Amino acid sequence: MKIYNDHKAIEQMIVVFNREIEQLKSLRDQLATQVDTLYQSGFKDRKFLELKNVMDGSGQTILQFNSAINSLVEELSKRRTLIMEYYSIAL
Repeated sequence: MKIYNDHKAIEQMIVVFNREIEQLKSLRDQLATQVDTLYQSGFKDRKFLELKNVMDGSGQTILQFNSAINSLVEELSKRRTLIMEYYSIAL
């Protein structure tokens, strides 16, 4: 990913990262809902409970990953602002 001082490229990357964050949130929600549905349907044996615990842990991992991507988006936004301020200076 080469950005250099191009604020438009940074804006595009922010949009891509935000789209990925939303997809991960959706995936996490769907995963949790479907596992809970199976659990309520009667899948309550020991192996399924192990799977459910792993899936819940995966949900937490996705949340942590989303947090890291959000930090990246914030940093890119700051850089974009700095670049735009730099280009707006009139000498």
